[in-house]
Amino acid sequence: MKRLILLFCLFLSFRMLTAQTATEWVEKGGSVLSSIKWTEDVSDSLSYIMAIQDFTKAIELDPTVANYYFYRAFAKGALQDYNGSIQDYTKAIKLDPTFDDYYYSRGLSKYHLQDYYGSIQDYTKAIKLNPTVADYYYNRGLSKYHLQDYYGAIQDYTKAIKLNPTVADYYYSRGISKGALQDYNGAIQDFNTTIKLNPNFATVYLGRGIAEISLNEKVKGCLDLSKAGELGNTDAYKYIKEFCQ
Repeated sequence: MKRLILLFCLFLSFRMLTAQTATEWVEKGGSVLSSIKWTEDVSDSLSYIMAIQDFTKAIELDPTVANYYFYRAFAKGALQDYNGSIQDYTKAIKLDPTFDDYYYSRGLSKYHLQDYYGSIQDYTKAIKLNPTVADYYYNRGLSKYHLQDYYGAIQDYTKAIKLNPTVADYYYSRGISKGALQDYNGAIQDFNTTIKLNPNFATVYLGRGIAEISLNEKVKGCLDLSKAGELGNTDAYKYIKEFCQ
């Protein structure tokens, strides 16, 4: 009997030593996330699963902290569980509707599910809460582009560029929208800036080449298509066969 009591006491002591608070579970999950290399490696997927488990334990211990849901949503999104991430972002928003990043992140998950109207709504809420973040405008522009609102997309890309003029993707995406509106000269200007910022951006040479060919500048356009192919864009050779023979 005494042995059973002793074992029971030892068990309780062990449980007390190993018990973790919600904050500790979050720190553990965050440590797992921070150690992940941003690849699609299977081991990284397992790390995200482990992080989700840690954040879930934190939520079970204290379901009133918005960031716990936010962190878990991020990990779910990394595993392409966008429906699950949206549910967690929504819970975070209910607990704290004043944090712009919650809306922005939910908008990203909606975008991945091709819910472009829903993503625009979330990006707009994020912008109202914090109008100084360039990526909010940029990603709203991407959603508008997919809805063929090219003018609206250009406006958002331009706002993003004003806030951060050093990001190549902003100019490239604006150039694509200008090209969709047949403003090929405007598109080429944006593609030129993109190349200055990132000279190894293969796809921008493809875009500039198509714009140049559309302006009957065949030699320049075909050379750009060739450059795109050199940098690894295999689609370039399809256009070379079509336009450069």
